[in-house]
Amino acid sequence: MAAVIFCARSARAYALEGLSGADSVKSLPHFTNASLCILFAGVISSLLLDAFFWGGSLDFICFERYKYLTEGGVRYTDVYQLDIDLKDIYIFVGGIMLLARCAIWDISVSKLPKEERKLVSERLRSPAGLIRSARADRSDESRLKLSVGSPLDLVSTVVAGILASAIFGAAAYFVFTFVLLPVAAEYISPLGSFLNDIGRKYDYEVVYRTIQEAITLLAIFPALYGANASAKRLEKQFVRNTEGRLLPGEGLAYRLKNNLSFDILTAVLVALIGFGLSAAQVKVPYLCLPFDLICRSFGTARGIAAALIITAAAQIFGAVTAQRRWCACCLLGE
Repeated sequence: MAAVIFCARSARAYALEGLSGADSVKSLPHFTNASLCILFAGVISSLLLDAFFWGGSLDFICFERYKYLTEGGVRYTDVYQLDIDLKDIYIFVGGIMLLARCAIWDISVSKLPKEERKLVSERLRSPAGLIRSARADRSDESRLKLSVGSPLDLVSTVVAGILASAIFGAAAYFVFTFVLLPVAAEYISPLGSFLNDIGRKYDYEVVYRTIQEAITLLAIFPALYGANASAKRLEKQFVRNTEGRLLPGEGLAYRLKNNLSFDILTAVLVALIGFGLSAAQVKVPYLCLPFDLICRSFGTARGIAAALIITAAAQIFGAVTAQRRWCACCLLGE
């Protein structure tokens, strides 16, 4: 989905940068937005709402077709059924609309002169270089436009935040539990006694699982930092607009002023999707999800509130750290 959205909203527009026949290429922005809205409606309903509220789809639309047959003097009814959910229709229709949009765009590009068609093809084969060259050719006036988060930024930050916290948490759990903790217990007698008491009172699997859940929850901070730092477009635009000379507090205020809705949406989606997966008891071998401990300990309402607070704090921490990093790069002339 991230690749489709990137191609539909960004890469193909960059591919037409500076071409004489660019105006004749149909981009259909309203049609594109409608297809993305329909597609996202189906995906969010499937991944979040169904799993979060009732653990899967319960209601289906059934299309039936009856055919009466007679064989060997025996008459019977052959029934054909197609079961489909409303969100499946949304996903299918949204996907077909995106494919239609791409086809219309390709047909328009095919009418360009041969040299321009060749240039578009070369640009699309290297989207990273394409975007860099497009940014380099922009005027100073266009560079000063306020930055806003794109759908690609949003998807990459949300997915990277949840996955990175689970993977980083698992790695930290194994190092802490099977390397650091045994060594510390060997040399610190009170700690060894404390761990022995816990082992006698509680089932060891529950103890290990709780430790892993707690570490995974803490890992949401470095995970969202990494997700924010990887969204270089936002931070580099921030450095351009401020010449890299704002202090962290001022930089955060600047970002909240220009990207508040994007940051709020990112934090809310990470919290709701992460908590929803935990509430739906999604299991991944050897991994815990970021909010498993909260989901089990606080219930739905307080769990969502805690997840939102933790995610927002991690988002702010990641934004400030990423801005400091890119400001340093700017001041060093990189």
